Amino acid sequence: MKDQVEALRANGIRAAFLNSSLTYPEQQQVENDLFHGRLDLLYTSPEKMASQEFMPLLRSAKICLFAIDEAHCISAWGHDFRPEYRQLKF
Repeated sequence: MKDQVEALRANGIRAAFLNSSLTYPEQQQVENDLFHGRLDLLYTSPEKMASQEFMPLLRSAKICLFAIDEAHCISAWGHDFRPEYRQLKF
């Protein structure tokens, strides 16, 4: 995620990611940017998307599109690769 975000930012796209590699203040900044519409693209894990703590932020943000990545991993290793993918629904 980090490399993808850096490449996007280098091309003028307001991108960020949320995952466990970020410190709490870094996570807060990304969530704040999402809430205030300062992001064009946000990468996050299916585990984060499926968490109850993340849902209020998603509901309050203006989101135009969801894209699910790593489909190639599911086709290669099955749904047990990351069970949280099965929980993604809106």
